[in-house]
Amino acid sequence: MRNACLLRVILLAGCLANDPCPLSALPLQRADVPAAPAWVLHVDCDKLRPSAMGQYLLEGMEKPEIRARLGAFWAALQLDPRKHLRGLTLYGRADAPADGTLLVYGDFQAGQLERAARAAKDHLTTPYQKHRIHQWLDTSGNRNPSAEQRVYGAMHHQRVIILSRQETNVAHALDVLDCTVRSLRESGQCAQLGNQAGSVFLQAAATKVEPLPVHPATIILRLARAARLEMSEASDRFTATLSLEADGNATATQILSAGQALLKLVKLQPNAASAMRLISAINLKQQGSEVEATLAASASEIIALLKNEGSQPESKQPKPSSPNN
Repeated sequence: MRNACLLRVILLAGCLANDPCPLSALPLQRADVPAAPAWVLHVDCDKLRPSAMGQYLLEGMEKPEIRARLGAFWAALQLDPRKHLRGLTLYGRADAPADGTLLVYGDFQAGQLERAARAAKDHLTTPYQKHRIHQWLDTSGNRNPSAEQRVYGAMHHQRVIILSRQETNVAHALDVLDCTVRSLRESGQCAQLGNQAGSVFLQAAATKVEPLPVHPATIILRLARAARLEMSEASDRFTATLSLEADGNATATQILSAGQALLKLVKLQPNAASAMRLISAINLKQQGSEVEATLAASASEIIALLKNEGSQPESKQPKPSSPNN
């Protein structure tokens, strides 16, 4: 669920890159996020819009398979993301970290969500407090009917559309927006979130979420008790910074050593030659109990690499030989 939501955030953010007159920036709204999320990701669409990375994402939006992933609901919503979207916030609650809640910020009209939901498959509504929660079956992509999943959504004061796979998540998000439960603003957690100075268009933070899949990179994450990510672009300079916070200096040293070993391993991969300059541009450093990995490179170079990788045919595994051969 979390991976699917992240994909949709990126896809939606990609729609925002073609408006020549961006609105003022919309950083993370701390009052709109629960007090103690397990993880949270925010895309400032107003800052992403004029960037080279945003333009690249917009190009990808023209692909039929990407449009299919967004599905008929977004078409029925009659929302032009290039003009009307301000920001996207995705978070997972501490008691259900795998079930994400997406907050879509924009300039919406009254009844806009309801009209789109009614046009979707198997639409139902449920009253909640002074709101109405809509639900429908998601038919996006090339899924089998048996694999269709139910989506829940609500609009809050024509400012935010809430979407989730769980009705309880939408209800809780409405409580946060109605200020009837504590928010991130009151708790003070993830203090760096919301301070998107300069050209930062993406911020994310997470506490340790178990279980993590078995992978060399997850070994590093298992050692960290918290993580933060920022991405920015200015004058064709793309910067991504991942900060990992450990329980102490000794554990941070372990994270640093594991990170250095992982980079060496990546450089040995047969398909790493084209990305060697970018891999070599990653800088690792330790400051006390925190380890920071920073990539600073030309946005044009990164985009060229992504386009080249996307144009490469998929490698096919050789078929096993027949026992009679």
